[in-house]
Amino acid sequence: MPRRPSLSLALLVLALPSLATVARASAQNLSLALGVGSVYNDNFLEYSDNQLQTFKDGTHPLRFAVQSTDDGIFSPGVSLTWELDQGGGRRHALRAHGDGDFHAHNPGADRRAWSGRWTESFAGGRRLALGYGRLDHYYVRQLRDEDLAAGLGDARWQRAEFDQDAWTGSWHQPVGKANLGLAYRYETRAYLPAFRERTSTANQGEMTLAWSELPRRGEVELSGGYRQLVADATDGDAIAGDDDDVSYHGILAGVTGRMELSRKGSLRWGADVGVNLATRAYDSDRPPAVDPFHAGRNDVLAGLEAGLRAGWGRWDARAWFRIENNSADLGTGASPTSDSGSYHENQFGLDLSWSGAIWKSKTSR
Repeated sequence: MPRRPSLSLALLVLALPSLATVARASAQNLSLALGVGSVYNDNFLEYSDNQLQTFKDGTHPLRFAVQSTDDGIFSPGVSLTWELDQGGGRRHALRAHGDGDFHAHNPGADRRAWSGRWTESFAGGRRLALGYGRLDHYYVRQLRDEDLAAGLGDARWQRAEFDQDAWTGSWHQPVGKANLGLAYRYETRAYLPAFRERTSTANQGEMTLAWSELPRRGEVELSGGYRQLVADATDGDAIAGDDDDVSYHGILAGVTGRMELSRKGSLRWGADVGVNLATRAYDSDRPPAVDPFHAGRNDVLAGLEAGLRAGWGRWDARAWFRIENNSADLGTGASPTSDSGSYHENQFGLDLSWSGAIWKSKTSR
Protein backbone atom coordinates (compact mmCIF):
# COMPACT_ATOMS: atom_id res chain seq x y z
CA MET A 1 0.00 0.00 0.00
CA PRO A 2 1.33 3.49 -0.81
CA ARG A 3 2.80 5.49 2.04
CA ARG A 4 1.69 9.05 2.66
CA PRO A 5 4.19 11.91 3.17
CA SER A 6 5.19 12.36 6.81
CA LEU A 7 4.00 15.60 8.36
CA SER A 8 6.31 15.00 11.32
CA LEU A 9 9.36 15.25 9.04
CA ALA A 10 8.19 18.64 7.77
CA LEU A 11 7.63 19.86 11.33
CA LEU A 12 11.10 18.69 12.31
CA VAL A 13 12.73 20.52 9.38
CA LEU A 14 10.92 23.74 10.30
CA ALA A 15 11.75 23.41 13.98
CA LEU A 16 15.48 22.65 13.74
CA PRO A 17 16.75 26.16 12.82
CA SER A 18 15.04 27.81 15.78
CA LEU A 19 16.01 24.98 18.12
CA ALA A 20 19.66 25.30 17.10
CA THR A 21 19.63 28.99 18.09
CA VAL A 22 17.99 28.25 21.42
CA ALA A 23 20.39 25.36 22.12
CA ARG A 24 23.36 27.70 22.35
CA ALA A 25 21.89 29.36 25.44
CA SER A 26 20.00 26.48 27.07
CA ALA A 27 20.58 23.31 29.02
CA GLN A 28 20.06 20.22 26.91
CA ASN A 29 19.55 16.56 27.69
CA LEU A 30 18.93 13.37 25.79
CA SER A 31 16.88 10.74 27.59
CA LEU A 32 16.16 7.12 26.77
CA ALA A 33 13.14 5.06 27.81
CA LEU A 34 12.97 1.30 27.38
CA GLY A 35 9.90 -0.79 28.04
CA VAL A 36 8.68 -4.34 27.68
CA GLY A 37 5.25 -5.79 28.33
CA SER A 38 3.94 -9.33 28.59
CA VAL A 39 0.18 -9.74 28.10
CA TYR A 40 -2.25 -12.63 28.05
CA ASN A 41 -5.37 -11.85 25.98
CA ASP A 42 -8.20 -14.39 25.87
CA ASN A 43 -9.81 -12.91 22.70
CA PHE A 44 -7.18 -10.80 20.93
CA LEU A 45 -9.12 -10.50 17.63
CA GLU A 46 -12.37 -9.58 19.39
CA TYR A 47 -14.38 -12.53 18.06
CA SER A 48 -18.07 -12.81 18.89
CA ASP A 49 -19.43 -15.80 20.80
CA ASN A 50 -20.64 -17.27 17.49
CA GLN A 51 -17.18 -17.03 15.96
CA LEU A 52 -15.50 -18.46 19.05
CA GLN A 53 -17.82 -21.46 18.96
CA THR A 54 -17.29 -21.94 15.21
CA PHE A 55 -13.52 -21.91 15.72
CA LYS A 56 -13.80 -24.39 18.58
CA ASP A 57 -16.01 -26.75 16.53
CA GLY A 58 -13.64 -26.61 13.56
CA THR A 59 -16.52 -26.64 11.07
CA HIS A 60 -15.24 -23.69 9.00
CA PRO A 61 -11.41 -23.65 9.17
CA LEU A 62 -11.03 -21.39 6.13
CA ARG A 63 -12.74 -18.58 8.01
CA PHE A 64 -9.79 -18.32 10.39
CA ALA A 65 -6.06 -17.78 9.95
CA VAL A 66 -5.03 -18.19 13.59
CA GLN A 67 -3.84 -21.11 15.68
CA SER A 68 -5.81 -19.99 18.72
CA THR A 69 -8.24 -17.24 19.74
CA ASP A 70 -6.20 -16.43 22.85
CA ASP A 71 -2.50 -15.68 22.96
CA GLY A 72 0.44 -14.37 24.91
CA ILE A 73 1.78 -11.09 23.51
CA PHE A 74 5.29 -9.68 23.94
CA SER A 75 5.38 -5.87 23.57
CA PRO A 76 8.75 -4.07 23.52
CA GLY A 77 9.08 -0.31 23.11
CA VAL A 78 11.77 2.37 22.97
CA SER A 79 11.68 6.19 23.15
CA LEU A 80 14.38 8.81 22.65
CA THR A 81 13.68 12.39 23.76
CA TRP A 82 15.81 15.50 23.20
CA GLU A 83 14.92 18.44 25.47
CA LEU A 84 16.13 22.05 25.61
CA ASP A 85 15.33 23.92 28.80
CA GLN A 86 15.50 27.74 28.68
CA GLY A 87 14.26 28.17 32.22
CA GLY A 88 11.16 29.95 33.42
CA GLY A 89 8.97 27.11 32.20
CA ARG A 90 10.08 27.47 28.57
CA ARG A 91 11.12 24.11 27.10
CA HIS A 92 11.32 22.46 23.69
CA ALA A 93 11.27 18.69 23.19
CA LEU A 94 11.44 16.23 20.29
CA ARG A 95 10.52 12.60 20.93
CA ALA A 96 10.80 9.51 18.72
CA HIS A 97 9.08 6.29 19.75
CA GLY A 98 8.74 2.78 18.40
CA ASP A 99 6.90 -0.29 19.67
CA GLY A 100 5.39 -3.57 18.57
CA ASP A 101 3.26 -6.56 19.52
CA PHE A 102 4.63 -10.06 18.93
CA HIS A 103 2.32 -13.03 19.43
CA ALA A 104 3.48 -16.37 20.80
CA HIS A 105 1.23 -18.54 18.61
CA ASN A 106 -0.12 -16.20 15.93
CA PRO A 107 2.71 -14.25 14.26
CA GLY A 108 0.34 -13.21 11.47
CA ALA A 109 -1.22 -10.77 13.96
CA ASP A 110 2.07 -9.08 14.90
CA ARG A 111 2.15 -5.33 14.45
CA ARG A 112 4.74 -2.54 14.54
CA ALA A 113 4.30 1.19 15.05
CA TRP A 114 6.42 4.31 15.30
CA SER A 115 5.69 7.93 16.12
CA GLY A 116 7.23 11.36 16.60
CA ARG A 117 6.17 14.29 18.78
CA TRP A 118 7.21 17.93 19.12
CA THR A 119 6.32 19.62 22.43
CA GLU A 120 6.55 23.30 23.36
CA SER A 121 6.19 24.17 27.06
CA PHE A 122 5.47 27.68 28.32
CA ALA A 123 5.39 29.51 31.63
CA GLY A 124 2.42 28.79 33.82
CA GLY A 125 2.23 25.09 33.00
CA ARG A 126 0.94 25.54 29.45
CA ARG A 127 1.95 22.99 26.84
CA LEU A 128 1.46 22.49 23.09
CA ALA A 129 2.20 19.16 21.36
CA LEU A 130 2.08 18.08 17.72
CA GLY A 131 2.64 14.50 16.62
CA TYR A 132 2.52 11.91 13.88
CA GLY A 133 2.25 8.14 14.13
CA ARG A 134 2.41 5.25 11.69
CA LEU A 135 0.94 1.75 12.15
CA ASP A 136 1.80 -0.86 9.53
CA HIS A 137 -0.08 -4.03 8.53
CA TYR A 138 -2.62 -4.08 11.38
CA TYR A 139 -4.46 -7.41 11.13
CA VAL A 140 -8.22 -7.17 11.70
CA ARG A 141 -9.25 -10.82 11.02
CA GLN A 142 -10.44 -12.88 8.08
CA LEU A 143 -13.44 -11.18 6.43
CA ARG A 144 -15.68 -12.34 3.60
CA ASP A 145 -14.81 -10.81 0.24
CA GLU A 146 -18.21 -10.24 -1.39
CA ASP A 147 -16.62 -9.71 -4.81
CA LEU A 148 -15.53 -13.35 -5.02
CA ALA A 149 -17.92 -15.92 -6.48
CA ALA A 150 -20.38 -17.41 -3.98
CA GLY A 151 -19.44 -20.86 -5.26
CA LEU A 152 -16.05 -20.53 -3.56
CA GLY A 153 -17.76 -20.94 -0.20
CA ASP A 154 -15.50 -20.32 2.78
CA ALA A 155 -12.56 -19.61 0.45
CA ARG A 156 -14.03 -16.12 0.14
CA TRP A 157 -12.76 -15.33 3.65
CA GLN A 158 -9.59 -13.29 3.07
CA ARG A 159 -7.05 -11.52 5.26
CA ALA A 160 -8.17 -8.00 6.19
CA GLU A 161 -5.49 -5.54 7.30
CA PHE A 162 -4.79 -1.83 7.09
CA ASP A 163 -2.01 0.73 7.38
CA GLN A 164 -2.79 3.77 9.51
CA ASP A 165 -1.39 7.30 9.63
CA ALA A 166 -2.38 9.58 12.51
CA TRP A 167 -1.74 13.29 13.06
CA THR A 168 -2.32 14.65 16.58
CA GLY A 169 -2.36 17.98 18.35
CA SER A 170 -3.00 18.90 21.98
CA TRP A 171 -3.01 21.86 24.36
CA HIS A 172 -2.83 21.72 28.18
CA GLN A 173 -3.06 24.50 30.72
CA PRO A 174 -4.05 25.00 34.37
CA VAL A 175 -7.60 26.13 35.06
CA GLY A 176 -8.02 26.93 38.72
CA LYS A 177 -6.94 23.85 40.67
CA ALA A 178 -7.42 21.59 37.65
CA ASN A 179 -5.57 21.03 34.41
CA LEU A 180 -7.49 21.36 31.17
CA GLY A 181 -6.53 19.38 28.09
CA LEU A 182 -7.81 19.72 24.53
CA ALA A 183 -6.78 17.15 21.90
CA TYR A 184 -7.47 16.51 18.23
CA ARG A 185 -6.64 13.44 16.16
CA TYR A 186 -6.92 12.84 12.41
CA GLU A 187 -6.51 9.32 11.03
CA THR A 188 -6.33 7.70 7.62
CA ARG A 189 -6.64 3.94 7.16
CA ALA A 190 -5.77 2.17 3.90
CA TYR A 191 -7.02 -1.41 3.59
CA LEU A 192 -5.81 -4.14 1.29
CA PRO A 193 -7.46 -4.02 -2.19
CA ALA A 194 -9.91 -6.83 -1.33
CA PHE A 195 -11.51 -4.57 1.29
CA ARG A 196 -10.83 -1.08 -0.08
CA GLU A 197 -14.43 -0.08 0.73
CA ARG A 198 -13.26 0.03 4.38
CA THR A 199 -10.52 2.58 3.63
CA SER A 200 -11.42 5.59 5.77
CA THR A 201 -10.62 8.88 7.45
CA ALA A 202 -11.47 9.73 11.05
CA ASN A 203 -11.69 12.91 13.13
CA GLN A 204 -11.60 12.78 16.91
CA GLY A 205 -11.75 15.54 19.49
CA GLU A 206 -11.37 15.12 23.24
CA MET A 207 -11.34 17.26 26.37
CA THR A 208 -9.84 16.24 29.71
CA LEU A 209 -10.01 17.79 33.14
CA ALA A 210 -7.54 16.54 35.75
CA TRP A 211 -6.92 17.25 39.44
CA SER A 212 -3.45 16.28 40.64
CA GLU A 213 -2.95 17.93 44.04
CA LEU A 214 -4.84 15.24 45.96
CA PRO A 215 -3.86 13.29 49.10
CA ARG A 216 -1.21 10.56 48.61
CA ARG A 217 -0.05 12.20 45.39
CA GLY A 218 -3.39 11.26 43.92
CA GLU A 219 -4.83 12.29 40.57
CA VAL A 220 -8.30 12.07 39.04
CA GLU A 221 -8.99 12.71 35.36
CA LEU A 222 -12.29 13.03 33.52
CA SER A 223 -12.44 12.85 29.74
CA GLY A 224 -15.08 13.25 27.06
CA GLY A 225 -14.93 13.34 23.31
CA TYR A 226 -16.47 12.67 19.92
CA ARG A 227 -15.25 10.50 17.06
CA GLN A 228 -16.44 10.21 13.47
CA LEU A 229 -15.11 7.74 10.92
CA VAL A 230 -16.05 8.06 7.24
CA ALA A 231 -15.36 5.05 5.04
CA ASP A 232 -15.13 5.02 1.25
CA ALA A 233 -17.99 2.46 1.17
CA THR A 234 -17.12 1.47 -2.40
CA ASP A 235 -14.52 -0.84 -3.91
CA GLY A 236 -14.51 0.99 -7.24
CA ASP A 237 -16.04 -1.74 -9.36
CA ALA A 238 -18.86 -1.33 -11.88
CA ILE A 239 -21.56 -2.26 -9.36
CA ALA A 240 -22.59 0.69 -7.19
CA GLY A 241 -24.08 0.43 -3.71
CA ASP A 242 -23.22 -3.23 -3.11
CA ASP A 243 -20.42 -2.76 -0.53
CA ASP A 244 -20.36 -2.56 3.26
CA ASP A 245 -20.31 0.90 4.81
CA VAL A 246 -18.41 0.87 8.13
CA SER A 247 -18.81 4.63 8.72
CA TYR A 248 -19.87 5.56 12.25
CA HIS A 249 -19.94 8.33 14.84
CA GLY A 250 -20.03 8.21 18.61
CA ILE A 251 -19.08 9.66 21.98
CA LEU A 252 -16.09 8.86 24.17
CA ALA A 253 -16.06 9.14 27.96
CA GLY A 254 -13.79 8.01 30.75
CA VAL A 255 -12.59 8.50 34.29
CA THR A 256 -9.24 7.42 35.73
CA GLY A 257 -7.69 7.73 39.16
CA ARG A 258 -4.30 6.94 40.64
CA MET A 259 -2.68 7.31 44.03
CA GLU A 260 0.49 6.42 45.90
CA LEU A 261 0.08 3.64 48.46
CA SER A 262 3.45 3.91 50.18
CA ARG A 263 6.94 5.37 49.79
CA LYS A 264 10.08 4.26 51.60
CA GLY A 265 13.36 5.59 50.35
CA SER A 266 13.52 5.06 46.61
CA LEU A 267 10.83 2.36 46.64
CA ARG A 268 7.32 3.49 45.71
CA TRP A 269 4.01 1.63 45.48
CA GLY A 270 0.87 2.91 43.77
CA ALA A 271 -2.43 1.86 42.27
CA ASP A 272 -4.65 3.05 39.44
CA VAL A 273 -8.12 2.31 38.10
CA GLY A 274 -10.03 3.54 35.06
CA VAL A 275 -13.38 3.12 33.35
CA ASN A 276 -14.12 4.08 29.75
CA LEU A 277 -17.21 4.12 27.56
CA ALA A 278 -17.50 4.46 23.78
CA THR A 279 -20.56 4.40 21.52
CA ARG A 280 -20.81 3.78 17.79
CA ALA A 281 -23.86 4.66 15.70
CA TYR A 282 -23.24 3.29 12.22
CA ASP A 283 -24.12 5.57 9.32
CA SER A 284 -24.68 2.97 6.60
CA ASP A 285 -27.55 3.89 4.27
CA ARG A 286 -27.40 0.54 2.50
CA PRO A 287 -30.49 -1.71 2.57
CA PRO A 288 -30.23 -4.36 5.32
CA ALA A 289 -30.11 -7.06 2.65
CA VAL A 290 -26.89 -5.51 1.26
CA ASP A 291 -25.19 -4.47 4.53
CA PRO A 292 -26.84 -6.52 7.31
CA PHE A 293 -24.04 -6.04 9.86
CA HIS A 294 -23.90 -2.22 9.72
CA ALA A 295 -27.28 -0.83 8.59
CA GLY A 296 -29.09 0.39 11.70
CA ARG A 297 -26.36 -0.91 14.00
CA ASN A 298 -25.43 0.63 17.36
CA ASP A 299 -22.56 -0.46 19.62
CA VAL A 300 -21.72 0.34 23.23
CA LEU A 301 -18.26 -0.54 24.54
CA ALA A 302 -17.44 -0.51 28.25
CA GLY A 303 -14.00 -1.15 29.71
CA LEU A 304 -12.54 -1.46 33.20
CA GLU A 305 -8.80 -1.43 33.89
CA ALA A 306 -6.89 -1.53 37.17
CA GLY A 307 -3.21 -1.79 37.99
CA LEU A 308 -0.68 -2.00 40.81
CA ARG A 309 2.57 -0.06 40.34
CA ALA A 310 6.01 -0.30 41.88
CA GLY A 311 8.90 2.08 41.32
CA TRP A 312 12.54 1.91 42.34
CA GLY A 313 14.94 4.55 41.13
CA ARG A 314 14.65 4.69 37.34
CA TRP A 315 12.73 1.40 37.15
CA ASP A 316 8.97 1.05 37.09
CA ALA A 317 6.74 -2.02 37.01
CA ARG A 318 2.98 -2.36 36.62
CA ALA A 319 0.78 -5.43 36.93
CA TRP A 320 -2.68 -4.88 35.47
CA PHE A 321 -5.87 -6.38 34.13
CA ARG A 322 -8.50 -5.08 31.72
CA ILE A 323 -12.04 -6.27 31.10
CA GLU A 324 -13.78 -5.07 27.94
CA ASN A 325 -17.30 -5.75 26.73
CA ASN A 326 -18.79 -4.60 23.43
CA SER A 327 -22.54 -4.91 22.96
CA ALA A 328 -23.81 -4.60 19.38
CA ASP A 329 -27.44 -3.97 18.54
CA LEU A 330 -27.79 -4.91 14.87
CA GLY A 331 -30.50 -3.98 12.41
CA THR A 332 -33.21 -6.43 11.38
CA GLY A 333 -31.21 -7.59 8.34
CA ALA A 334 -28.82 -9.71 10.43
CA SER A 335 -29.74 -13.29 11.22
CA PRO A 336 -29.40 -14.57 14.81
CA THR A 337 -26.59 -16.96 13.80
CA SER A 338 -24.45 -14.32 12.07
CA ASP A 339 -21.38 -12.62 13.56
CA SER A 340 -23.12 -10.12 15.79
CA GLY A 341 -20.12 -7.91 16.52
CA SER A 342 -20.63 -8.28 20.27
CA TYR A 343 -17.56 -9.57 22.10
CA HIS A 344 -15.99 -9.97 25.53
CA GLU A 345 -12.26 -9.67 26.18
CA ASN A 346 -10.03 -10.16 29.24
CA GLN A 347 -6.38 -9.11 29.45
CA PHE A 348 -3.76 -9.61 32.15
CA GLY A 349 -0.34 -8.00 31.83
CA LEU A 350 2.97 -7.07 33.41
CA ASP A 351 4.93 -4.03 32.16
CA LEU A 352 8.53 -3.17 33.03
CA SER A 353 10.25 0.09 32.07
CA TRP A 354 13.45 2.05 32.62
CA SER A 355 14.09 5.70 31.80
CA GLY A 356 16.94 8.09 32.32
CA ALA A 357 19.17 10.75 30.81
CA ILE A 358 22.00 9.38 28.68
CA TRP A 359 23.54 12.79 27.88
CA LYS A 360 23.39 16.26 29.43
CA SER A 361 24.95 19.58 28.54
CA LYS A 362 25.78 22.49 30.79
CA THR A 363 24.02 25.82 30.37
CA SER A 364 26.27 27.88 28.11
CA ARG A 365 25.30 31.23 29.50
